[in-house]
Amino acid sequence: MNVDSLADVPALDPSFSLTHALRHVALCGGRELDVDDLHAALGLSFMTVAVPSLERVSLWPLAARDAFLVEAAQLFGMTVREVHPPEAARGLDGAEEFAQHFDASYRPLIETALAHGQPVLAWAGWTGAAERLWGLVNGPGEGPIGFAGTIIGADGAVNGHHVPFSRPPMQLYVVETVSARTAAPDELLRCAIAHAGAALGNRLSERFAVVTGPEAFDAWAARIACPSERQAGPCSEAVEHGRLAGSVIAAHRSGLRFLQRWTEACGDGRRDLLQALARGCQDLVGALGGCTDLPNDRAKRSWTRQLASAIADAQSTSCRMLAALDAHLRAGP
Repeated sequence: MNVDSLADVPALDPSFSLTHALRHVALCGGRELDVDDLHAALGLSFMTVAVPSLERVSLWPLAARDAFLVEAAQLFGMTVREVHPPEAARGLDGAEEFAQHFDASYRPLIETALAHGQPVLAWAGWTGAAERLWGLVNGPGEGPIGFAGTIIGADGAVNGHHVPFSRPPMQLYVVETVSARTAAPDELLRCAIAHAGAALGNRLSERFAVVTGPEAFDAWAARIACPSERQAGPCSEAVEHGRLAGSVIAAHRSGLRFLQRWTEACGDGRRDLLQALARGCQDLVGALGGCTDLPNDRAKRSWTRQLASAIADAQSTSCRMLAALDAHLRAGP
């Protein structure tokens, strides 16, 4: 499959919600950031993530978006402080005691940050389809939590304005300062490579309870072999897997654009690695590209076999990318 024939999907893919929210913060501070540079610095351009505890596989790519948020934001001149970090959020989804803790501990911090004009990034808890997206808390709102906020789409467009929370957000960060700092190409590449290595090397499990890298494809294949009993039917299952494939494609397409942009600008010590990663992105997109066209009921079985084969090919590609990264990182700067 020709990568160039794919639609430019980051604007539509929900797994880019943190990237767009952070980019919006910079834009409000008078700076425009390249979405692919930011996505790569966040470690998301080469990340495939699985959350075996989640029934809906289409929600998997919405997890662990903030794994490298603090470090990546600093690279672009933003000082970000954790208010409710990922490890504190584990196991709290739906817990009644969390709502009480939110009122006592986090509500005053959010109100203070907003009073000082500091953006507050929030994940999950929104009302409606935006439930597990990242957005920006912007003040009081209707609903049981009493806050509302904004969901940012591509190029700073507001996809949802004054969206209320139906429950406390699972993760919170305050952007304390925004400066005019611009990352040097060497800094950006070093950051992106290190974060790609962590994501492909499955080193996020302890903080986020997720599986990433080649192991994520094992979890995906296992879900195809033993589908969730709660799925509404084969067509619904296909939609879920098709959306997951689309998100993985979107991430690696962004990674490919990032790599193509910076390969010529980097030194000889990194050029071979970036070229290997670019080939991997292209191969992975090609492997999964046919899996976003959903089948009718009659073609469901053959589509499932095609998807399983595509996942195996994508996993092999992911292993090659990890091997290239490991070899580069072992060799040192």
